[in-house]
Amino acid sequence: MAVLRPAVAAFFLLLVPAVFFRCGAEGPDEKGEARPKSPLGEIVDLLFPPLHAAGQAAETRLETGGNLTAGNLLGGGFLTPQESDYMGPFSPLEAAESLQGKLQALTRLGLAEFTDRLPRAFWEDVFSMPSVVLANTFDVGLLQYVKEIPTLMCIALWAPNILTYEPPVQNAHNLMLTVAIFHAVAAFTDDWHVFFGPDRRAPKHMRTHRNRQEAGVHACYEFQRILIPRAAEAFKQVMPLLGYNPLDTEADEETAAGLGNLVARETVEWFNDDGYNRDGTMLHEHNGLPYEDWTGYKPVNDPYELVYPTYWQPLIEVEGLDGSGTRYGYNVVQQHITPQAGRVRPFFLTQQQVDIRRSPPIFNCVQDTPHKRDPGHQGEPPKGNDTSCVDVLKERAWKVIEESLELDEKKKAIGEYFDNKLYSLGSTLLQLIKPLDMTFEEFTAIDLGYVGLLHDATIVAWKEKIFHEAVRPQSFIQHFLQNETFSAYVPKEGVKPIMGRDWKSYFRTMPHTACLCRATMEFAKTAFEGFDISGKLKAYFPKGSSLVETGMSPTTDLIVEWESFDEIATVCAESRLWTGVHFEPAIDPQLGGKLCDGIGAIVFERVKGHSGNTLDSKDMW
Repeated sequence: MAVLRPAVAAFFLLLVPAVFFRCGAEGPDEKGEARPKSPLGEIVDLLFPPLHAAGQAAETRLETGGNLTAGNLLGGGFLTPQESDYMGPFSPLEAAESLQGKLQALTRLGLAEFTDRLPRAFWEDVFSMPSVVLANTFDVGLLQYVKEIPTLMCIALWAPNILTYEPPVQNAHNLMLTVAIFHAVAAFTDDWHVFFGPDRRAPKHMRTHRNRQEAGVHACYEFQRILIPRAAEAFKQVMPLLGYNPLDTEADEETAAGLGNLVARETVEWFNDDGYNRDGTMLHEHNGLPYEDWTGYKPVNDPYELVYPTYWQPLIEVEGLDGSGTRYGYNVVQQHITPQAGRVRPFFLTQQQVDIRRSPPIFNCVQDTPHKRDPGHQGEPPKGNDTSCVDVLKERAWKVIEESLELDEKKKAIGEYFDNKLYSLGSTLLQLIKPLDMTFEEFTAIDLGYVGLLHDATIVAWKEKIFHEAVRPQSFIQHFLQNETFSAYVPKEGVKPIMGRDWKSYFRTMPHTACLCRATMEFAKTAFEGFDISGKLKAYFPKGSSLVETGMSPTTDLIVEWESFDEIATVCAESRLWTGVHFEPAIDPQLGGKLCDGIGAIVFERVKGHSGNTLDSKDMW
């Protein structure tokens, strides 16, 4: 899991006395006088205003909690006093302070060692992370687990780097990392088994909890040294504080650290031919592009005209991460993200289990089929039915537009949250560490399952995306409703009359998939069977933390509490319709949403079979 509690959280455990572990301003004392913030509260206030949140937060607050309600499924409105106290440190502020000024402020607080021991590059990464990400990955309650699960720190330092990757690439890197850790730990157990390579077994006297931790830490560190040296350099500064030696980088089967180093290198080598084309050499001997498509995929529509109404069309966007426009004046034509992802080697599933998962036909209507595509692969109309697919899609498009009229602060926040499956679905595991009192071994096994699930489910989803090549709402509405005027939600403006040619989804339209929601929660239900999550899983949305409407939305802190894994899966999928990135059939549990059914259970059983009795639910929960 790439996005874990930010690294700073663990440093607090090591460098700040436990008595100060409270966030934000203190409440009044017995005399009714305000008490000063704790040192931790001041530190957090300094660390977490994201640099890009330059807009002033909206000053008006919603008048009633009902304004925030999006149906019973989404719960209520305003925060309790305790929740407000928790959310305080994550509110985005105007970025008036320089990085140097913030580091100097930390030094004035007596934490010179804290700031000096970490590379400046790390602080730049942390300060620029979105506050909504930090709010959902920071929890002082996890501090006590950093010593028990030291790989949390290593993976946390990975977070600022991995967030800049597109989802399939995130999943590929995360799988490699967690496999390396799992294999290193396996050698120091009695009954764990690796998934590939030699099934090493340390002498009986070396199969200790401490050696398992050390092997996992060094596997994580060595993996970062190979693929993301920037993250490794930051972790190198912290390893001695956790009791590990970053200078021990030799491969050696006789020591825990050495075996971790060896396994990390073997893991990276094994994944070199997985089909993602990580180094760009599948097409070129020299100067290949990392993760370049090798399948020859070419869209049938160009970005300027939707010739084939039912088919995918690349959009034009401002260059920059998430279309944010870091190079204004240089607009680019969208490329389909990693078309080869559907042909990557699966890790937990067999190739047959990937191949048999097919989406049903998406159009039962009359359509124009490009000469380069097989007739009927998107579906065919029943005999005697001459309904045009354009008419069918117009009906679906109006449904998308109607949904945009219902966008409120909670729906917008949830839509952005689930647009990043890594930190939204991934935070489920993190939030369960404390209530389940997980051990290092339990976390290592469960984490591999979570990450591997996202990897293999992505393969299945991308296979079908490329096969069906379905048009997206933005392309269809801009072309076929271009001269229509209708009311719709416009980001930063609200509901406005708008012409179809100007309509866009709430945020960047990318090929994420609703079936990942179902697969992840299916895994969680299987792994944590019998455990009541009510009140234990939440999503946090600080005031003004929206990436689309930064500083404007939400106008007050929001917390959504999940009652069940099924609820998370449902809302995760529905948010794609709310925000206009999918047509309704893509999230229908009987259609697109059903594609990944069964994957969660398969992955859990495979992980359980390789980790002895570690995941025996009766003993674990």
